[in-house]
Amino acid sequence: MSPIAEFITWLRKKPHLLMAIFISILGGALLFDAFAERHAPHFGGDRIIGFWAFFGLAGCLLMTKFMKWLGHDLLQKPLDFYSRNDSGEE
Repeated sequence: MSPIAEFITWLRKKPHLLMAIFISILGGALLFDAFAERHAPHFGGDRIIGFWAFFGLAGCLLMTKFMKWLGHDLLQKPLDFYSRNDSGEE
């Protein structure tokens, strides 16, 4: 097995470690945003600390909900879709 595959397998065995790493990176980015100097905000949200992080989170959640709706209501077929004949009888 390649070293990358071994590393991914090791990470899959430690999901809490991976989550802690991601949360600490995101927290560090939010802390950096809190102390970073703001020059000339071009948008009202630029003045709010962490606005773009929360904007991205909201966009991600909305996109996930929309894609879930799209997949279930428009694309998913009934379980017996291919076993039915053209007249709708079995």
